[in-house]
Amino acid sequence: MFETETTYFTPDDKKKPSGPIPKGKWYAMVIDVDKVLTDKMITSRHDKTVTHLADKYIFRYRLHEDNEGMSFEDTDGNEVLGDDYVGYEVKSNSIWVWKKSDDPNVTPNDAGNFRYSTVLKAVDYPFNVVDMEDSKGEMKKRYELPVDIDDSEIVGKRVIIEVIHNDYSFTNDAGELKEGTSSKELGVYKWEGEPKNNKDSVPF
Repeated sequence: MFETETTYFTPDDKKKPSGPIPKGKWYAMVIDVDKVLTDKMITSRHDKTVTHLADKYIFRYRLHEDNEGMSFEDTDGNEVLGDDYVGYEVKSNSIWVWKKSDDPNVTPNDAGNFRYSTVLKAVDYPFNVVDMEDSKGEMKKRYELPVDIDDSEIVGKRVIIEVIHNDYSFTNDAGELKEGTSSKELGVYKWEGEPKNNKDSVPF
């Protein structure tokens, strides 16, 4: 037999969980920040004559080792442990950044930045809190949020995410209808304190 370069594979008899990651709050780490839309013109849901301007981000998270020992419920109602999902990845739902514009036909949507501001606070992203006069002449505190995100301030940060399920359907190239359920983040919270398990799932 001739000599050749080799590589390895270690069989694992442990059955991997099937189906979406269970709903609930999970310890996680941000591993990617992706701006998927820039300067998107969007018609208001409440008034079709109003147009807003926004960028759209998608974050990607990896479930942390601190989920070990935690109990969740799968889609069949069975109890499952967080241990089985450590290292699994979850994408965020849309994170919109509503922007100002010099275009007189574009209306600001500051209230829409609630989710964006919540995400930034969860990862301790630096931004200013300023006092500004509102339309009634009263001074109000406002968050002065960055339009462009510095990924290095976010990637690698530990957070707690709320995982939800989204049902989807599509028709593939063969004309077949495919349906399923995916797991998405729809809630990011600050992780207080240090992890119990210091073997962080490295982002790369």
